Amino acid sequence: MMNRGKLTIVFILLMAVSAGSMAVWWQHNQQRRAMQFWGTDAAMLIRHAPEVGILKLGVIKETEKVDSPTIAVDGTTLFVIERKDISNLRGLVHARYALIEDASFDWNDTRKDCVEKWEYAFQFSENEKVATVLLDFECARVHFVEQNCDATLTKQIMNGMRKYSAGQMNQ
Repeated sequence: MMNRGKLTIVFILLMAVSAGSMAVWWQHNQQRRAMQFWGTDAAMLIRHAPEVGILKLGVIKETEKVDSPTIAVDGTTLFVIERKDISNLRGLVHARYALIEDASFDWNDTRKDCVEKWEYAFQFSENEKVATVLLDFECARVHFVEQNCDATLTKQIMNGMRKYSAGQMNQ
């Protein structure tokens, strides 16, 4: 027969396994739709990429030629006005987390009536892997360049992204 000490230890271990399982399940459910949107590889880059840049974007007119990198989105060519490395700056962990958390998105809002104006982008990279996320503050939209898909962020999250992006470019 088990004594009370052994029974207590077994009980504590069972509680720890239960709590750990619950935490894994909870975390999975908090990021399920965002993971489907980004895909596993891009979501991992967004969360853990060692190199992160913020890009200020401009629109190229048909007659213009620019010497900077460009990004094509829905028939519009954007060029990089400025790029800053923000890999080690404060606040980046919060921006990363917001982009992979389901609660940051308004999954029911497609904003088909809003004309996007992509002003900034985050570029997450590791070796040859890249995930580029365009930001439109007015329409509260993000565009995943490598998969050519859009989603709507909540106004609160997009306002935070606006402040963070502008703050990083003005430093």
